[in-house]
Amino acid sequence: MSIKDIFLKILGIILIIIGLFALITPFTPGSFLALIGLVMVLGAHSKLRKLIKIVIEELKRDREIKKRKK
Repeated sequence: MSIKDIFLKILGIILIIIGLFALITPFTPGSFLALIGLVMVLGAHSKLRKLIKIVIEELKRDREIKKRKK
């Protein structure tokens, strides 16, 4: 396990703790940090990045199609 992997795991755990704290306290908009931390701990951040790129490309393509129809 490299130092980068260890750092990402620690950062992920910290984000989970902050996100859970934000969920309990009035800082509710910050609770998404728990999900980001969970993704980091599970190591799925590269898959998530690919999924986000695909969704953005699809949205751009849909906008272009709608503009052409007008």
